[in-house]
Amino acid sequence: MRSEPWRDGEIAPAFSCSPPIVRRRQQPPEHPLPALIEGLRLHRLCAELSLPLLSESAVHAYLDAKYPGATKAAELSRAVYRRTEGHPLFMVAMLDHVVANEWLVPSGGGGWDIRVGPDVVEREVPPSIRQLIEARLDRLAIPERRLLEAASVAGADWSASSAAAALDEAVAAVDERCAALARRRVLVRADGEETWPDRTTAGRYGFSHALYREVIYDQVPAASRQDFHRRVALREEAAYGPQATRIAARLAVHFEQARDSEAAVRYRLHAARNALAVSGCTEAIRHATAGLAMLPQMPNGHERHEHELSLQLLLGMATAAAHGFAAAEAERAYGRAWELCENAGSTPASTAALVGLYAYHLMRGRITGARGFAEQILDGAPHNGAAPPILWGRMSLGITQMHQGQPSDARASFEHALALHDARQRPAYAVIHPLDLAMVCLVHLSWCLWVLGYPTQALARSRAAVAVADETDQPVDRACAIAFASFLHAFRRDAKRARHSAEAAVRLSAEHGLLQWWAPSMITHGWGRAALGEAAEGIAEMRQGIEAWRRAGADYAVPVYLALLGDALGRHGEREEAHAVLTEALHLTQSNGDQFWEPEIHRLRGEIILQDFEHGPATASRQALLDEGREALERALALTRSQGARQLELRAAIGLCRFARHWGRDEEARGQLAAIYGEFREGFNTRDLREARALVAPSGR
Repeated sequence: MRSEPWRDGEIAPAFSCSPPIVRRRQQPPEHPLPALIEGLRLHRLCAELSLPLLSESAVHAYLDAKYPGATKAAELSRAVYRRTEGHPLFMVAMLDHVVANEWLVPSGGGGWDIRVGPDVVEREVPPSIRQLIEARLDRLAIPERRLLEAASVAGADWSASSAAAALDEAVAAVDERCAALARRRVLVRADGEETWPDRTTAGRYGFSHALYREVIYDQVPAASRQDFHRRVALREEAAYGPQATRIAARLAVHFEQARDSEAAVRYRLHAARNALAVSGCTEAIRHATAGLAMLPQMPNGHERHEHELSLQLLLGMATAAAHGFAAAEAERAYGRAWELCENAGSTPASTAALVGLYAYHLMRGRITGARGFAEQILDGAPHNGAAPPILWGRMSLGITQMHQGQPSDARASFEHALALHDARQRPAYAVIHPLDLAMVCLVHLSWCLWVLGYPTQALARSRAAVAVADETDQPVDRACAIAFASFLHAFRRDAKRARHSAEAAVRLSAEHGLLQWWAPSMITHGWGRAALGEAAEGIAEMRQGIEAWRRAGADYAVPVYLALLGDALGRHGEREEAHAVLTEALHLTQSNGDQFWEPEIHRLRGEIILQDFEHGPATASRQALLDEGREALERALALTRSQGARQLELRAAIGLCRFARHWGRDEEARGQLAAIYGEFREGFNTRDLREARALVAPSGR
């Protein structure tokens, strides 16, 4: 006998045995079978078997057994599982449907080839399943069927109050009918009760399977469906009152299907805001895009203009968070928002549009262009020195100053913004950009302080940034803060901490789909692995992170990333490849004006060239290597002094001190290093200062 298990309680057949096991199909209420079954159960003369749903691994095992060697079997089985929820009958029907449509066909080698993507499978309702569900509906009384149709409009899970609103009937009567269907396990299940803000209380129910709701919904006549959606939307909106934005996503769908475009756009806007507030970037993009698509149905006017402006800004913010600030879609959204803001003066919306465009150009490696946007933010800001545009402008200016080789000016900009920052104004700052303003200032300030020769203060600011991110409870803030911290640890040459922080940032970014922070964190994670002895694996990770970053269209900080890669390659003995990577990094600093890490790139390049000199054969070209390596180190030293970058100056002086014996000026180099070392007032336990102390004063200080 064939088993057809049903999640809502149909009984499976079995071989003859005692006591008997009966198979129950859904019958009209007056049919004698339900009473017979209850009597048999009461006297323990039958057993009811409810087959469990299959797990995803069980679905995969079935697919592998029936269609061995299928390409993309894991993707197909996952799609079938998601669509059928592991319902055995539905799973078999779905796979039969896939084969019948020749989406899964035999291959020449005895296996099977899948010809469609998982998205196609997840949209399908096999005819056999549709007919089976429709046959069950046909056996219901008209009031019961009408109730299920109204419930399908209310949602996959619904309150009896919503179904009553759709039917324009009393809540108590509808609740009683829903409960009766749930007791008889007619396609629905009971799920407790729900009380709305207006104190309406009723039972909560859900369809036993998503396919039940989908098939029933498709059978509702178009006019009735529209009317149902309108009634449900108005009733739920009234019930929630001022709290209606909490259910914005649901109300948006109801109003869309009711053809009320103004209300639908309004609630899509609220839904996008709700999603972005909890780092639901993909959801925010979906809601903002749906809202923009409905705008043409609204009459031209101020309300439509304001809705489009808000939706474009939310779309830009969510896209930048999900796909990176360099995403072209984010730039288009911010660009359109800026067009809508023109001639409006300084407003939170205009500042948000400029900050978004600033971030796009910064991530594209256009440092000069980004600075222009930062100055434009400040020029248009109100005279109130603590206004949010002033703070965002100072922060934006500080980042470009840092990358233009002006760490002292950048430090002043960040500290100015932090001095004006008021934690109580976080909602006002977040209107302009979702990243926490204080956290962004602190992570960049930590880099500046390290470059300026304050490694202890730098670490303290980095830890403060992580603490701020913890307070906001936003995954994107925490991913950003930890990713920046991993770089600071790498700058300090603390491989264990760099790897630990990067690992946390990679995990968090992957969990929430934050490419902006996943790719850089992969770079520092790889650098940490390479520094700790896993050179091949670490270098591969670093390349993966850099490639992902560049695929997203980003050139921001690439000189830093390439320098770290060159450092790892050089320590692994791949000096030729390291030289090529560092040469590319230098070309980038010259083409895009990102001078922040240029001294360090010259230092690394010089040391690798001098290593070639030391290990190379005695040929006429050795002198050229010596001259080139010395010139690179001296160039690094000169740049650090022009930038006031004392930490990088110390590193360049250490490099010169190590190799100065080759040109007979080791005492002079040692004296120069001693003078630089003497200017430090903190960080004496860091690796750079320990190495400097060993070179100039073995007894220590």
